[in-house]
Amino acid sequence: MTPLYPLLFKQSLHLVIKTVLDFLTLNMYQCFVKPFCHKRDTTIMDEKLEKHYDNWESYLRRAKIDFETRLQSTITITAEFEDFKILKVIGTGSFGKVVLCKYKGTDSLFAMKVMEKVNVVRTKQVFHTISEIRFLDAIRFPFIISLEFFFRNNVYLFLVMPFINGGEMFYHLRTAKKFDENLSKFYAVQVLLALEYCHSMGVVYRDLKPENILIESSGYLKITDLGFCKKIENQRTYTLCGTPEYLAPEIILSQGYNYSVDWWSFGVLLFEMSAGFPPFCAKDHMKLYEKIVAGKYIHPPHFSRALKDLTTNILQIDRSKRYGVMKAGSKDIKSHEWFRGLDIDNIFQKKVRPPFIPQVQSQGDTKYFDNYGNINLRQGSFNEYEEEFQDLTLRKSKTAIITLSLYRTELDTSQANSNQVKRKVCFDDAVEKEERKGKKINKKKNTRKIIEKDDYSSEDDIHV
Repeated sequence: MTPLYPLLFKQSLHLVIKTVLDFLTLNMYQCFVKPFCHKRDTTIMDEKLEKHYDNWESYLRRAKIDFETRLQSTITITAEFEDFKILKVIGTGSFGKVVLCKYKGTDSLFAMKVMEKVNVVRTKQVFHTISEIRFLDAIRFPFIISLEFFFRNNVYLFLVMPFINGGEMFYHLRTAKKFDENLSKFYAVQVLLALEYCHSMGVVYRDLKPENILIESSGYLKITDLGFCKKIENQRTYTLCGTPEYLAPEIILSQGYNYSVDWWSFGVLLFEMSAGFPPFCAKDHMKLYEKIVAGKYIHPPHFSRALKDLTTNILQIDRSKRYGVMKAGSKDIKSHEWFRGLDIDNIFQKKVRPPFIPQVQSQGDTKYFDNYGNINLRQGSFNEYEEEFQDLTLRKSKTAIITLSLYRTELDTSQANSNQVKRKVCFDDAVEKEERKGKKINKKKNTRKIIEKDDYSSEDDIHV
Protein backbone atom coordinates (compact mmCIF):
# COMPACT_ATOMS: atom_id res chain seq x y z
CA MET A 1 0.00 0.00 0.00
CA THR A 2 1.40 3.38 -1.04
CA PRO A 3 1.81 5.85 1.85
CA LEU A 4 -0.75 8.70 1.66
CA TYR A 5 1.41 11.63 2.76
CA PRO A 6 4.17 11.32 0.10
CA LEU A 7 1.46 11.13 -2.59
CA LEU A 8 -0.27 14.26 -1.34
CA PHE A 9 3.07 16.03 -1.07
CA LYS A 10 3.96 15.08 -4.64
CA GLN A 11 0.62 16.36 -5.97
CA SER A 12 0.88 19.59 -3.95
CA LEU A 13 4.41 20.18 -5.19
CA HIS A 14 3.28 19.65 -8.77
CA LEU A 15 0.42 22.15 -8.26
CA VAL A 16 2.78 24.73 -6.72
CA ILE A 17 5.27 24.37 -9.57
CA LYS A 18 2.48 24.72 -12.16
CA THR A 19 1.13 27.83 -10.41
CA VAL A 20 4.58 29.41 -10.26
CA LEU A 21 5.23 28.66 -13.93
CA ASP A 22 1.84 30.10 -14.93
CA PHE A 23 2.58 33.22 -12.89
CA LEU A 24 6.02 33.63 -14.47
CA THR A 25 4.60 33.07 -17.96
CA LEU A 26 1.88 35.67 -17.39
CA ASN A 27 4.37 38.19 -16.05
CA MET A 28 6.75 37.59 -18.94
CA TYR A 29 3.85 38.17 -21.34
CA GLN A 30 2.79 41.35 -19.54
CA CYS A 31 6.37 42.66 -19.31
CA PHE A 32 7.83 41.66 -22.67
CA VAL A 33 5.39 40.24 -25.20
CA LYS A 34 2.33 42.47 -24.69
CA PRO A 35 4.25 45.79 -24.80
CA PHE A 36 5.98 44.62 -27.96
CA CYS A 37 2.66 43.67 -29.61
CA HIS A 38 1.07 46.94 -28.46
CA LYS A 39 4.04 48.89 -29.75
CA ARG A 40 3.86 47.02 -33.06
CA ASP A 41 0.10 47.67 -33.36
CA THR A 42 0.62 51.34 -32.45
CA THR A 43 3.38 51.61 -35.05
CA ILE A 44 1.14 50.11 -37.72
CA MET A 45 -1.68 52.51 -36.80
CA ASP A 46 0.70 55.47 -36.81
CA GLU A 47 1.95 54.47 -40.25
CA LYS A 48 -1.63 54.18 -41.55
CA LEU A 49 -2.44 57.58 -40.06
CA GLU A 50 0.62 59.19 -41.64
CA LYS A 51 -0.32 57.66 -44.98
CA HIS A 52 -3.84 59.02 -44.53
CA TYR A 53 -2.49 62.52 -43.83
CA ASP A 54 -0.44 62.49 -47.05
CA ASN A 55 -3.32 61.23 -49.20
CA TRP A 56 -5.80 63.54 -47.49
CA GLU A 57 -3.74 66.70 -47.98
CA SER A 58 -3.28 65.82 -51.65
CA TYR A 59 -7.04 65.27 -52.00
CA LEU A 60 -7.85 68.61 -50.36
CA ARG A 61 -5.48 70.50 -52.65
CA ARG A 62 -7.23 69.09 -55.72
CA ALA A 63 -10.64 69.70 -54.16
CA LYS A 64 -9.74 73.35 -53.48
CA ILE A 65 -9.09 73.98 -57.16
CA ASP A 66 -12.40 72.41 -58.17
CA PHE A 67 -14.28 74.28 -55.42
CA GLU A 68 -12.90 77.69 -56.40
CA THR A 69 -13.65 77.05 -60.06
CA ARG A 70 -17.25 76.09 -59.36
CA LEU A 71 -17.74 78.94 -56.89
CA GLN A 72 -16.67 81.55 -59.43
CA SER A 73 -18.55 80.06 -62.38
CA THR A 74 -22.08 80.96 -63.41
CA ILE A 75 -24.82 78.63 -62.20
CA THR A 76 -26.42 77.00 -65.21
CA ILE A 77 -30.21 76.68 -65.27
CA THR A 78 -30.73 73.11 -66.53
CA ALA A 79 -34.33 72.45 -65.46
CA GLU A 80 -37.65 74.10 -64.72
CA PHE A 81 -40.52 73.45 -62.34
CA GLU A 82 -42.59 71.63 -64.97
CA ASP A 83 -39.85 68.96 -65.23
CA PHE A 84 -40.76 67.64 -61.78
CA LYS A 85 -43.76 65.91 -60.26
CA ILE A 86 -44.42 66.99 -56.65
CA LEU A 87 -45.17 64.01 -54.40
CA LYS A 88 -45.41 65.33 -50.83
CA VAL A 89 -44.08 67.92 -48.36
CA ILE A 90 -41.36 66.42 -46.13
CA GLY A 91 -40.09 69.53 -44.35
CA THR A 92 -40.88 73.14 -43.54
CA GLY A 93 -38.87 76.14 -42.38
CA SER A 94 -39.08 79.86 -41.70
CA PHE A 95 -39.45 80.91 -45.34
CA GLY A 96 -39.63 77.72 -47.37
CA LYS A 97 -40.72 74.12 -47.68
CA VAL A 98 -38.99 70.94 -48.78
CA VAL A 99 -40.93 68.59 -51.05
CA LEU A 100 -40.24 65.11 -52.33
CA CYS A 101 -40.38 65.16 -56.12
CA LYS A 102 -39.73 62.94 -59.10
CA TYR A 103 -37.89 63.99 -62.23
CA LYS A 104 -40.42 63.35 -65.01
CA GLY A 105 -39.59 60.54 -67.38
CA THR A 106 -37.29 58.86 -64.83
CA ASP A 107 -37.49 57.09 -61.48
CA SER A 108 -35.08 59.57 -59.88
CA LEU A 109 -36.32 61.14 -56.64
CA PHE A 110 -35.10 64.47 -55.28
CA ALA A 111 -35.70 66.82 -52.38
CA MET A 112 -36.78 70.24 -53.67
CA LYS A 113 -36.42 73.27 -51.41
CA VAL A 114 -39.03 75.87 -52.39
CA MET A 115 -38.39 79.42 -51.15
CA GLU A 116 -40.76 82.31 -51.76
CA LYS A 117 -38.72 85.33 -52.83
CA VAL A 118 -40.86 87.82 -50.94
CA ASN A 119 -40.21 85.99 -47.64
CA VAL A 120 -36.48 85.89 -48.30
CA VAL A 121 -36.41 89.64 -48.94
CA ARG A 122 -38.68 90.55 -46.00
CA THR A 123 -36.49 88.59 -43.57
CA LYS A 124 -33.37 90.17 -45.09
CA GLN A 125 -31.91 86.81 -46.03
CA VAL A 126 -30.96 87.50 -49.64
CA PHE A 127 -27.24 87.29 -48.85
CA HIS A 128 -27.57 84.00 -46.96
CA THR A 129 -29.86 82.47 -49.57
CA ILE A 130 -27.45 83.28 -52.39
CA SER A 131 -24.59 81.95 -50.26
CA GLU A 132 -26.44 78.68 -49.70
CA ILE A 133 -27.10 78.29 -53.42
CA ARG A 134 -23.47 79.00 -54.32
CA PHE A 135 -22.02 76.67 -51.69
CA LEU A 136 -24.44 73.85 -52.53
CA ASP A 137 -23.34 74.15 -56.15
CA ALA A 138 -19.61 74.43 -55.42
CA ILE A 139 -19.16 71.79 -52.71
CA ARG A 140 -18.55 68.25 -53.87
CA PHE A 141 -17.87 65.97 -50.91
CA PRO A 142 -19.21 62.50 -50.00
CA PHE A 143 -20.60 63.59 -46.63
CA ILE A 144 -22.08 66.98 -47.60
CA ILE A 145 -25.28 67.54 -49.57
CA SER A 146 -24.88 69.14 -53.01
CA LEU A 147 -27.06 70.91 -55.56
CA GLU A 148 -28.44 68.90 -58.49
CA PHE A 149 -30.60 71.61 -60.11
CA PHE A 150 -31.39 75.27 -59.51
CA PHE A 151 -34.10 77.33 -61.20
CA ARG A 152 -36.56 80.13 -60.42
CA ASN A 153 -39.83 81.56 -61.62
CA ASN A 154 -41.69 84.80 -60.95
CA VAL A 155 -42.39 83.93 -57.32
CA TYR A 156 -40.09 81.18 -56.05
CA LEU A 157 -36.52 79.92 -55.91
CA PHE A 158 -36.10 76.15 -56.34
CA LEU A 159 -33.10 74.20 -54.99
CA VAL A 160 -33.12 70.53 -56.00
CA MET A 161 -30.91 68.14 -54.02
CA PRO A 162 -30.62 64.35 -53.62
CA PHE A 163 -33.34 62.80 -51.47
CA ILE A 164 -31.74 61.22 -48.38
CA ASN A 165 -34.42 58.88 -47.13
CA GLY A 166 -32.79 57.63 -43.92
CA GLY A 167 -34.01 60.66 -41.98
CA GLU A 168 -32.28 63.08 -39.62
CA MET A 169 -29.69 61.94 -37.11
CA PHE A 170 -31.82 63.72 -34.52
CA TYR A 171 -34.75 61.38 -35.22
CA HIS A 172 -32.61 58.29 -34.66
CA LEU A 173 -30.90 59.80 -31.62
CA ARG A 174 -34.27 60.55 -30.06
CA THR A 175 -35.49 57.02 -30.82
CA ALA A 176 -32.37 55.30 -29.45
CA LYS A 177 -32.06 57.75 -26.49
CA LYS A 178 -28.30 57.73 -27.08
CA PHE A 179 -25.79 56.13 -29.46
CA ASP A 180 -23.19 53.64 -28.31
CA GLU A 181 -19.65 54.90 -28.71
CA ASN A 182 -18.89 52.73 -31.75
CA LEU A 183 -21.74 54.34 -33.68
CA SER A 184 -20.75 57.79 -32.39
CA LYS A 185 -17.19 57.21 -33.64
CA PHE A 186 -18.41 56.13 -37.07
CA TYR A 187 -20.53 59.27 -37.43
CA ALA A 188 -17.91 61.53 -35.85
CA VAL A 189 -15.21 60.56 -38.36
CA GLN A 190 -17.47 61.55 -41.27
CA VAL A 191 -18.36 64.89 -39.67
CA LEU A 192 -14.68 65.48 -38.88
CA LEU A 193 -13.69 64.91 -42.51
CA ALA A 194 -16.52 67.16 -43.71
CA LEU A 195 -15.40 70.00 -41.42
CA GLU A 196 -11.79 69.58 -42.56
CA TYR A 197 -12.97 69.81 -46.15
CA CYS A 198 -15.00 72.98 -45.51
CA HIS A 199 -12.16 74.67 -43.65
CA SER A 200 -9.68 73.76 -46.40
CA MET A 201 -12.05 75.45 -48.84
CA GLY A 202 -11.96 78.57 -46.62
CA VAL A 203 -15.55 78.01 -45.43
CA VAL A 204 -16.86 78.03 -41.86
CA TYR A 205 -20.05 75.95 -41.44
CA ARG A 206 -21.55 77.39 -38.19
CA ASP A 207 -24.66 75.22 -37.87
CA LEU A 208 -23.56 71.73 -36.85
CA LYS A 209 -26.23 69.77 -34.94
CA PRO A 210 -28.09 66.43 -35.30
CA GLU A 211 -31.01 68.10 -37.11
CA ASN A 212 -28.68 69.11 -39.95
CA ILE A 213 -27.23 65.63 -40.47
CA LEU A 214 -29.11 63.19 -42.67
CA ILE A 215 -28.52 59.43 -42.80
CA GLU A 216 -28.46 57.74 -46.18
CA SER A 217 -30.12 54.38 -46.77
CA SER A 218 -26.57 52.99 -46.86
CA GLY A 219 -25.93 54.18 -43.29
CA TYR A 220 -23.49 56.96 -44.17
CA LEU A 221 -24.07 60.66 -43.47
CA LYS A 222 -24.86 63.81 -45.40
CA ILE A 223 -24.51 67.22 -43.75
CA THR A 224 -27.22 69.56 -44.98
CA ASP A 225 -28.45 73.17 -44.60
CA LEU A 226 -25.54 75.34 -45.73
CA GLY A 227 -27.38 78.61 -45.08
CA PHE A 228 -24.94 79.73 -42.37
CA CYS A 229 -21.81 78.81 -44.35
CA LYS A 230 -19.45 81.68 -45.01
CA LYS A 231 -16.19 81.97 -46.90
CA ILE A 232 -13.82 83.67 -44.50
CA GLU A 233 -10.25 82.69 -45.54
CA ASN A 234 -8.15 85.12 -43.44
CA GLN A 235 -11.09 87.03 -42.03
CA ARG A 236 -12.75 87.06 -38.66
CA THR A 237 -16.55 87.24 -38.42
CA TYR A 238 -18.72 88.50 -35.55
CA THR A 239 -22.22 87.38 -36.54
CA LEU A 240 -24.36 85.75 -33.86
CA CYS A 241 -25.95 82.76 -35.56
CA GLY A 242 -26.56 79.11 -34.89
CA THR A 243 -28.37 77.02 -32.29
CA PRO A 244 -28.03 78.17 -28.64
CA GLU A 245 -26.79 74.85 -27.22
CA TYR A 246 -24.12 74.68 -29.92
CA LEU A 247 -22.84 78.27 -29.74
CA ALA A 248 -19.15 78.64 -28.95
CA PRO A 249 -18.14 81.03 -26.12
CA GLU A 250 -16.46 83.41 -28.57
CA ILE A 251 -19.73 83.84 -30.48
CA ILE A 252 -21.65 84.69 -27.31
CA LEU A 253 -18.96 87.11 -26.14
CA SER A 254 -18.75 88.82 -29.58
CA GLN A 255 -15.00 88.25 -29.61
CA GLY A 256 -14.80 87.47 -33.30
CA TYR A 257 -14.19 83.95 -34.54
CA ASN A 258 -13.14 81.74 -37.41
CA TYR A 259 -13.09 77.95 -37.78
CA SER A 260 -12.78 77.50 -34.02
CA VAL A 261 -16.57 77.62 -33.60
CA ASP A 262 -17.03 74.53 -35.78
CA TRP A 263 -14.66 72.51 -33.60
CA TRP A 264 -16.54 73.61 -30.49
CA SER A 265 -19.80 72.47 -32.10
CA PHE A 266 -18.10 69.20 -33.04
CA GLY A 267 -17.32 68.63 -29.36
CA VAL A 268 -20.94 69.35 -28.44
CA LEU A 269 -22.09 66.89 -31.11
CA LEU A 270 -19.76 64.16 -29.79
CA PHE A 271 -21.20 64.68 -26.32
CA GLU A 272 -24.83 64.72 -27.48
CA MET A 273 -24.53 61.62 -29.65
CA SER A 274 -23.17 59.57 -26.76
CA ALA A 275 -25.23 61.15 -23.95
CA GLY A 276 -28.56 61.81 -25.65
CA PHE A 277 -28.51 65.48 -24.65
CA PRO A 278 -26.00 68.35 -25.09
CA PRO A 279 -23.41 69.26 -22.43
CA PHE A 280 -24.87 72.71 -21.79
CA CYS A 281 -28.56 72.74 -20.87
CA ALA A 282 -30.82 75.38 -19.35
CA LYS A 283 -34.42 76.43 -19.90
CA ASP A 284 -33.45 80.10 -19.77
CA HIS A 285 -31.14 81.17 -22.58
CA MET A 286 -29.18 83.60 -20.45
CA LYS A 287 -28.38 80.82 -17.97
CA LEU A 288 -27.45 78.60 -20.90
CA TYR A 289 -25.03 81.20 -22.25
CA GLU A 290 -23.53 81.65 -18.76
CA LYS A 291 -22.85 77.91 -18.57
CA ILE A 292 -21.26 77.87 -22.01
CA VAL A 293 -19.01 80.85 -21.28
CA ALA A 294 -17.99 79.27 -17.95
CA GLY A 295 -17.52 75.84 -19.53
CA LYS A 296 -19.72 74.20 -16.87
CA TYR A 297 -20.88 70.69 -17.72
CA ILE A 298 -20.69 67.15 -16.33
CA HIS A 299 -19.81 63.96 -18.21
CA PRO A 300 -22.34 61.13 -17.86
CA PRO A 301 -20.87 58.17 -15.91
CA HIS A 302 -21.15 55.80 -18.89
CA PHE A 303 -18.68 57.82 -20.99
CA SER A 304 -15.41 56.00 -21.60
CA ARG A 305 -12.22 57.57 -20.29
CA ALA A 306 -11.07 58.29 -23.85
CA LEU A 307 -14.34 60.04 -24.79
CA LYS A 308 -14.22 62.15 -21.63
CA ASP A 309 -10.67 63.19 -22.46
CA LEU A 310 -11.50 64.06 -26.08
CA THR A 311 -14.62 66.12 -25.30
CA THR A 312 -12.75 67.89 -22.49
CA ASN A 313 -9.98 68.92 -24.88
CA ILE A 314 -12.39 70.09 -27.59
CA LEU A 315 -14.78 71.97 -25.28
CA GLN A 316 -12.04 74.33 -24.12
CA ILE A 317 -13.00 77.94 -23.43
CA ASP A 318 -9.43 79.00 -24.23
CA ARG A 319 -9.16 78.64 -28.00
CA SER A 320 -5.38 78.29 -27.79
CA LYS A 321 -5.93 74.99 -25.94
CA ARG A 322 -8.86 73.70 -27.99
CA TYR A 323 -8.31 70.59 -30.09
CA GLY A 324 -8.77 71.41 -33.76
CA VAL A 325 -7.50 74.96 -33.29
CA MET A 326 -3.98 74.38 -31.98
CA LYS A 327 -0.86 74.10 -34.15
CA ALA A 328 -1.53 70.49 -35.19
CA GLY A 329 -5.08 71.42 -36.20
CA SER A 330 -7.52 68.55 -36.61
CA LYS A 331 -4.67 66.01 -36.32
CA ASP A 332 -5.00 66.34 -32.55
CA ILE A 333 -8.51 64.92 -32.90
CA LYS A 334 -7.78 62.28 -35.54
CA SER A 335 -4.83 60.87 -33.61
CA HIS A 336 -6.72 60.75 -30.30
CA GLU A 337 -7.03 57.32 -28.69
CA TRP A 338 -10.85 57.45 -28.93
CA PHE A 339 -10.55 57.09 -32.72
CA ARG A 340 -7.88 54.39 -32.49
CA GLY A 341 -8.67 51.33 -34.58
CA LEU A 342 -10.84 53.16 -37.13
CA ASP A 343 -9.75 53.02 -40.76
CA ILE A 344 -10.39 56.62 -41.77
CA ASP A 345 -9.54 56.11 -45.45
CA ASN A 346 -11.91 53.14 -45.78
CA ILE A 347 -14.70 55.09 -44.08
CA PHE A 348 -14.09 58.01 -46.47
CA GLN A 349 -14.34 55.62 -49.42
CA LYS A 350 -17.47 54.03 -47.86
CA LYS A 351 -15.87 50.59 -47.67
CA VAL A 352 -16.78 50.02 -44.02
CA ARG A 353 -20.14 48.49 -43.16
CA PRO A 354 -22.03 51.03 -41.00
CA PRO A 355 -22.98 49.92 -37.46
CA PHE A 356 -26.54 51.11 -38.17
CA ILE A 357 -28.50 51.03 -41.43
CA PRO A 358 -31.96 52.67 -41.63
CA GLN A 359 -34.76 50.26 -42.47
CA VAL A 360 -36.28 51.72 -45.63
CA GLN A 361 -38.42 49.76 -48.07
CA SER A 362 -37.63 51.76 -51.20
CA GLN A 363 -36.00 54.93 -52.50
CA GLY A 364 -39.26 56.81 -51.94
CA ASP A 365 -39.88 55.55 -48.40
CA THR A 366 -40.59 58.60 -46.18
CA LYS A 367 -41.20 56.78 -42.87
CA TYR A 368 -38.49 58.89 -41.17
CA PHE A 369 -40.11 62.20 -42.18
CA ASP A 370 -43.17 63.95 -40.80
CA ASN A 371 -46.20 64.63 -42.98
CA TYR A 372 -46.68 68.35 -43.62
CA GLY A 373 -49.66 68.10 -45.96
CA ASN A 374 -49.74 69.62 -49.43
CA ILE A 375 -47.99 72.61 -50.94
CA ASN A 376 -49.94 75.36 -52.68
CA LEU A 377 -47.83 77.53 -54.95
CA ARG A 378 -49.17 80.91 -56.00
CA GLN A 379 -48.80 82.25 -59.50
CA GLY A 380 -47.10 85.57 -60.27
CA SER A 381 -47.90 87.85 -63.18
CA PHE A 382 -44.44 89.47 -63.10
CA ASN A 383 -40.92 88.59 -61.98
CA GLU A 384 -40.88 89.55 -58.29
CA TYR A 385 -37.59 90.93 -56.90
CA GLU A 386 -35.84 90.31 -60.19
CA GLU A 387 -32.92 92.58 -59.34
CA GLU A 388 -32.19 90.94 -55.96
CA PHE A 389 -31.84 87.46 -57.45
CA GLN A 390 -30.56 88.24 -60.93
CA ASP A 391 -26.89 88.11 -59.97
CA LEU A 392 -26.09 85.02 -57.90
CA THR A 393 -22.44 85.88 -57.26
CA LEU A 394 -21.11 86.08 -53.72
CA ARG A 395 -20.51 89.63 -52.57
CA LYS A 396 -18.73 90.78 -49.46
CA SER A 397 -21.11 92.35 -47.02
CA LYS A 398 -20.47 95.67 -45.38
CA THR A 399 -18.07 95.80 -42.45
CA ALA A 400 -20.00 96.55 -39.29
CA ILE A 401 -20.60 95.33 -35.79
CA ILE A 402 -24.13 94.98 -34.53
CA THR A 403 -24.85 94.27 -30.88
CA LEU A 404 -27.60 91.68 -30.59
CA SER A 405 -29.68 91.08 -27.50
CA LEU A 406 -29.24 87.64 -26.00
CA TYR A 407 -32.73 87.81 -24.51
CA ARG A 408 -35.06 85.83 -26.71
CA THR A 409 -38.82 85.56 -26.82
CA GLU A 410 -40.26 82.07 -27.03
CA LEU A 411 -41.63 80.93 -30.37
CA ASP A 412 -45.29 80.17 -30.77
CA THR A 413 -45.21 76.38 -30.93
CA SER A 414 -47.90 76.40 -33.59
CA GLN A 415 -45.45 78.12 -35.94
CA ALA A 416 -42.24 76.56 -34.68
CA ASN A 417 -40.38 73.89 -36.56
CA SER A 418 -41.52 70.53 -35.22
CA ASN A 419 -37.92 69.61 -34.41
CA GLN A 420 -37.87 72.26 -31.70
CA VAL A 421 -40.79 70.67 -29.89
CA LYS A 422 -39.39 67.16 -30.37
CA ARG A 423 -35.99 68.22 -29.10
CA LYS A 424 -37.46 69.62 -25.88
CA VAL A 425 -39.26 66.34 -25.18
CA CYS A 426 -36.13 64.36 -25.99
CA PHE A 427 -33.91 66.38 -23.65
CA ASP A 428 -36.45 66.43 -20.84
CA ASP A 429 -36.85 62.65 -20.98
CA ALA A 430 -33.09 62.09 -21.04
CA VAL A 431 -32.39 64.35 -18.08
CA GLU A 432 -35.31 63.04 -16.02
CA LYS A 433 -34.16 59.47 -16.67
CA GLU A 434 -30.71 60.29 -15.34
CA GLU A 435 -32.28 61.99 -12.33
CA ARG A 436 -34.28 58.86 -11.54
CA LYS A 437 -31.04 56.91 -11.59
CA GLY A 438 -29.64 59.34 -9.05
CA LYS A 439 -26.89 60.53 -11.35
CA LYS A 440 -25.54 64.03 -10.96
CA ILE A 441 -26.27 65.14 -14.49
CA ASN A 442 -27.37 68.68 -15.35
CA LYS A 443 -30.70 68.94 -13.59
CA LYS A 444 -32.03 71.80 -15.63
CA LYS A 445 -34.64 70.85 -18.16
CA ASN A 446 -33.55 71.57 -21.68
CA THR A 447 -35.03 73.14 -24.73
CA ARG A 448 -33.35 74.01 -27.96
CA LYS A 449 -34.55 76.83 -30.15
CA ILE A 450 -32.83 77.82 -33.34
CA ILE A 451 -31.59 81.38 -33.60
CA GLU A 452 -33.46 82.00 -36.82
CA LYS A 453 -31.85 83.74 -39.74
CA ASP A 454 -34.16 86.71 -39.30
CA ASP A 455 -32.44 87.49 -35.99
CA TYR A 456 -29.80 89.44 -37.88
CA SER A 457 -29.83 91.27 -41.16
CA SER A 458 -26.30 91.07 -42.51
CA GLU A 459 -22.89 89.50 -42.10
CA ASP A 460 -20.72 91.57 -39.81
CA ASP A 461 -17.06 91.00 -40.55
CA ILE A 462 -13.78 92.42 -39.40
CA HIS A 463 -10.91 91.85 -41.82
CA VAL A 464 -7.64 90.95 -40.14
